[in-house]
Amino acid sequence: MKLTKERINLLTNGSRDERMYATAKSFKLFCVYYFTKYFSFRQAPFHDDFYQDFEDLVYGHAKDA
Repeated sequence: MKLTKERINLLTNGSRDERMYATAKSFKLFCVYYFTKYFSFRQAPFHDDFYQDFEDLVYGHAKDA
């Protein structure tokens, strides 16, 4: 999942329920919102693969990464 302007806008300006729904569906959005202080530089493209691997493991789409 790419971090688009719309998703950033949702995290910063959305309602609490919208934010909770979005962060429950995406580990990347959860990390970016709740651990903002650790994201001081632009993320490398391979980080998206890490987030996808984690979500695949959680939802049972993969058994190992």
